[in-house]
Amino acid sequence: MTWMGRGMLNLSANRLEQARFFFDTTLKECGKVLPALLGLAAVCYLENNYEAAQNMYAEAIRLYPSKSGASTRVGFGLACYRLGQVDRAKAAFARALDIDAENVEGMVGAAVLDMMNLDETSSHFNSQMEKAIKMMSMANLLDHSNAMVQNHLANHYFWKWTPIAGTIQKDYDRVIALAKGAYNSTSVQEIQAESLFFLARVYHVRGMMDDAGKVYDRSCKLNPNLTPARFGLAQVLIYQEQYDQAAAHLQLVLGTSSTATDALATLGLLEVKTERKSQEGLAHLRKAIDLDPLNPELILLEALALQQHESNFAKALERYNKAAELMKRQGIRIPFEIYTNIGVLSHETRKFDENSKKKSDLSVFVKRENSRMDDPHAISIAFNLARLHETSGRNLAAIELHKAILKRNPAYVNSYLRLACIAIDCGALNECAGWLKIAAETAPGNPEVLTLIGNLHLSLCDWAPAQNIFDGLLGKKIPNVEAYALLSMGNVYFANLDIPSRYAKHLGYAGDFYKRILTKDNANAYAANGLGTVIAEKAELFKAKEVFNRVREVTGDTISDTHLNLAHIYLAQKKHPEALQMYQSYLKRTEDGTSPITSKSRLDDKVDVLHYIAFAYFDWARQTELFNNAKAAPADDRYKKAMEHIELALAANCVLQKLTRNIRRTAQEVEEALNGLQHSLETVDTILKSKNEGGKVLISTSILNDFITHCKSNIESAKSHLEDERKREEEASEIRELQRMAAESNREEQKLQHELKKQDEAKKQEKQDQRAREKMRKVEDLQSGWEQEQAKAAAEKRTKKAPPPSEMIENNVPLEEDQEEAPPDATAGLFDDSDDSDEDVDEAKKTGVNDDEDKEIAANTTHQDLFGDSSDEDSDEELKPSSGTKRGGDDKEGDDEQPPTKKSKTEEDSE
Repeated sequence: MTWMGRGMLNLSANRLEQARFFFDTTLKECGKVLPALLGLAAVCYLENNYEAAQNMYAEAIRLYPSKSGASTRVGFGLACYRLGQVDRAKAAFARALDIDAENVEGMVGAAVLDMMNLDETSSHFNSQMEKAIKMMSMANLLDHSNAMVQNHLANHYFWKWTPIAGTIQKDYDRVIALAKGAYNSTSVQEIQAESLFFLARVYHVRGMMDDAGKVYDRSCKLNPNLTPARFGLAQVLIYQEQYDQAAAHLQLVLGTSSTATDALATLGLLEVKTERKSQEGLAHLRKAIDLDPLNPELILLEALALQQHESNFAKALERYNKAAELMKRQGIRIPFEIYTNIGVLSHETRKFDENSKKKSDLSVFVKRENSRMDDPHAISIAFNLARLHETSGRNLAAIELHKAILKRNPAYVNSYLRLACIAIDCGALNECAGWLKIAAETAPGNPEVLTLIGNLHLSLCDWAPAQNIFDGLLGKKIPNVEAYALLSMGNVYFANLDIPSRYAKHLGYAGDFYKRILTKDNANAYAANGLGTVIAEKAELFKAKEVFNRVREVTGDTISDTHLNLAHIYLAQKKHPEALQMYQSYLKRTEDGTSPITSKSRLDDKVDVLHYIAFAYFDWARQTELFNNAKAAPADDRYKKAMEHIELALAANCVLQKLTRNIRRTAQEVEEALNGLQHSLETVDTILKSKNEGGKVLISTSILNDFITHCKSNIESAKSHLEDERKREEEASEIRELQRMAAESNREEQKLQHELKKQDEAKKQEKQDQRAREKMRKVEDLQSGWEQEQAKAAAEKRTKKAPPPSEMIENNVPLEEDQEEAPPDATAGLFDDSDDSDEDVDEAKKTGVNDDEDKEIAANTTHQDLFGDSSDEDSDEELKPSSGTKRGGDDKEGDDEQPPTKKSKTEEDSE
């Protein structure tokens, strides 16, 4: 037993070689005793020699079927599971539970295998899952210190929705309690690492990123091979923007599990985002998709990676369409963000039909009074639609959409900026300045607004204000704006090289700004293009040409300025055909709108390029004549082409001068000019025919032919301008019609409000008049009551002086005739609400029937009723005429009462 004890001590200390020695010695000396067999089986299991462990457990069970007990069956089942013998493992765990129904390890093993073999599509899934969880919960009740059981339960409750406080949610507090209990219940580092992983996962889902990162890191240190914890740590590091560390952890995850698609896709997206290993990142994404080709989320991640670079927009659009098709097949609802990205990419790749279709799939109808514009997502979609209209040349529709957006959301700065860009493209500089002013007031200090204001100053050649703006942006050190500000500062200095005394200084400053950009970002193609212009200005044409060609190669020929710069280089090198090809290419991009214009309008750019082309033809013709090359084409054609482009440039320049000086040009003026050109063409054509027929004309034939050619060209140009002006006037007419309709609508609304106000005032006045009439009627009723009082008082005086009646009945009660002839007491009914009250009669006896007293009481009461502090409603209630003061008749209720004077007289007679 000494050897067994030493073997157990070494086994508990994880000294497997020493433990094996003592167990083997026990078996040699004592034979196949049960403790030695079980100890050696445990050593083999820990050494990952599962087959030997299985044989040892089987030998122990065979030799000691009763004494080996349930624990030996559990060990045998674990070895079978490691060898992939799942059915034998389940049978071993079931046998262990048959021997000992409270064996915790057997319960856990059986429950885990049951859950592992469940089919989610089966109708019995819920009942079988509930049975397995009950078995696990029973194991936890039997042994609260079993860390394995608590970890399994923590994992179950992390995914289970539980009714809590009247709502259905996940019981994360129970998960935390179970994970902490499991961590404190064991000293095995692998199990502790798993407990920490469950705990960190709860922190992660609750948004407690700092705590989650710390616990994930601790779990990885306890068990470096726990890939779920390492992947979670990488996710937290990405959230904290520590991309290099996150990529390192993802590499470790792939080292352990090379087929983890989530890790492959995330690493690929990270590498593309950092722009260091773009191709490797795309390769990782491609590998993840190959492993799981029907997963639309992986395809969406690849599309997100591809759209980071403009040269991959077409591929990104293809991936988005594929992902949307997969989601539609799988019955997954396609989020609107995917449609939006598809529309934007279609816009960028100039697939306008597909763009319009995807935008229409969103079912957002944009109107100024549309409540759907209250949704921020709908505003983004409307903005993208407006950008599509801009690119398609439908400026009026774009303006209306931007204005609709601003009416719903006045703080949407991007719409102000787009309206300013549309205005500057149309030559309306004042309107552009107005929109930029509103944008600056709406978002003071916004770098995009300041950048566009600086570009406006650049287009007007206001160098000092532009320099101040971009210098201020540099002082803010905004990462995404700093490079653009440096580039603009370099452009400012390069544009001011015409000052002889500061030529070298400005050229050096421009080169320094471009170099500062390339020092921070050597992939900035615009800075490289600017540096190429500086090199070309220093007459190093070969180096400049290499720079421009490299920029074209890197950017996929998306920067059109390189075409213009290369054309200048070729022209300086007297390579006229190449120069003309580049000029024509740049001019085409300028006309179709693919060339971004910042410091100039498109028409201004077109004038300059036409001048360059004309000079290239002229210089080519002059060079041909200078060399006197007989094989070369005649120089006359080149001179003619030079003249043609000069004419075009002059025509465009005239239009430009009117636009830039804000001189209104009408379609009628253009039409009159066109008619004049056509009339001139007919006249000169007639003169040329006359000269050809032998007429005496002093003008040479070549001059007439040149004039006719140029006149025809100008006529074509004028027709184009006329069409443009008519289109502008139609748009202006539509705008005026919309404004007129809006103004008319406002007038109608104001008129309706005025009518409603008048009706309200009339009703109010009618109510006041009605109340006044009611009060007057009540006053008249009171006055009539006073007159009746006076008449009654006079009648009572006469009655006192008259002789007593001759006929009496018993008990001194007057006859019926006397009761009918006696006038009613109107005063009693005037000031009281009760009808047949004897107390009123007694009160009247006490107060008497004196005229002055009656008038004084009536006057005081009436004054209080008419001029008291109560409201009109209270006054109306208080001044309701009583039953004794009705006009045109006596009080019917008073007929049942006897006049007090008559009654007192009959009493005296009876005495």
